[in-house]
Amino acid sequence: MNISIIPPPDQGTSRNRIYRLIFTHDRISKPEISKALDLSLPTVIQNVRAMIEDGILRENGYLQSNGGRKAAALSCVENARYAVGLDITQRHINAVLINLRGEIIQQSRIRRGFEASQGYYRVLGDLVEQLTAECRDSVLGVGISLPGLISRDKQVLEYSHVFRISNEKCRDIAQFIPFPAQLYNDANAAGTAELWARPSIRDTFYLSISNSVGGAIFINGELYEGANQRAGEFGHMTLVDGGRLCYCGKPGCVDAYCSMKSLLDDEQESLEDFFAALNAGDKSHQARWDRYTDDLSMAVNNVRTLFDGDIIVGGYLGEQIGERIEELREKVAARNTFEGSATYIQPCAFHRSAAAVGAALVFIQQFIHSV
Repeated sequence: MNISIIPPPDQGTSRNRIYRLIFTHDRISKPEISKALDLSLPTVIQNVRAMIEDGILRENGYLQSNGGRKAAALSCVENARYAVGLDITQRHINAVLINLRGEIIQQSRIRRGFEASQGYYRVLGDLVEQLTAECRDSVLGVGISLPGLISRDKQVLEYSHVFRISNEKCRDIAQFIPFPAQLYNDANAAGTAELWARPSIRDTFYLSISNSVGGAIFINGELYEGANQRAGEFGHMTLVDGGRLCYCGKPGCVDAYCSMKSLLDDEQESLEDFFAALNAGDKSHQARWDRYTDDLSMAVNNVRTLFDGDIIVGGYLGEQIGERIEELREKVAARNTFEGSATYIQPCAFHRSAAAVGAALVFIQQFIHSV
């Protein structure tokens, strides 16, 4: 299943092409639509009228005129539809309700350890019910983000090293959710949210660094999942032959050196506390950060050398790295054979809501494609 942000307006039915063109503009007139899409003005008027009646378009004032009658402006109704995203981690559930623009309308984050049980899945249903209480008739569906390999039809969590489960079906996970539901890999979902926020970026590698390490590859704006839905499993590239044991059971994986667990002293130390001490100039924290970024820069340079695209640093690290990203850029640039700078490394636009927003956005994108 390829996920693209918004297809070009030269594809699809007249109705869909018109809707997508309006979607990419704050305001646009019918004559401008006719000219941009090479459609007759009566065709544009007929389709626009139908979509206004359907409640997905609205007239939005008038555009400036160089002479003569001002043209009525058209805009999309951003709150015509909604989608819910759930991001399930080892210890938390992040839930968001977003509109057609991807704007977060409501959100909730609760501390709850994952377990494959009816009690846990009932909590998911309760969260969805709370978020959609005011808009049930306009909800497109619920995207569920999890760490692990997801089947091509998005209906089975085939395996999760993090959760130690396999073949967990979406119908069981979503048994208390009263809307269509699909499963998504957490890094793929978070990467989808990042590309939505940066529509000018087409080729990129999203690097998710939290308690585990993952990644997502986007080529020409589309998610590339690979033959077995394993593309972008950055955390399980071998970084050190015979090195530290990864949670997957193999030695030397990137995850064993570049996850947040590898940076922190123990589970009692928070990432916020680490960066507070680092930014305050504590030498022991600086030494740890230097060792950590040595390893991370090696891994990131390997990705750049192989992929030659932008790299977005997300996850818990992306949330905290701030101006420290310059240190990572300098180390990566020093390793690179072809480039003297690493400005292609960017901090994430979303923080802890990224995977939840991205999982919800898949339903938004499907709607935009199908109007």
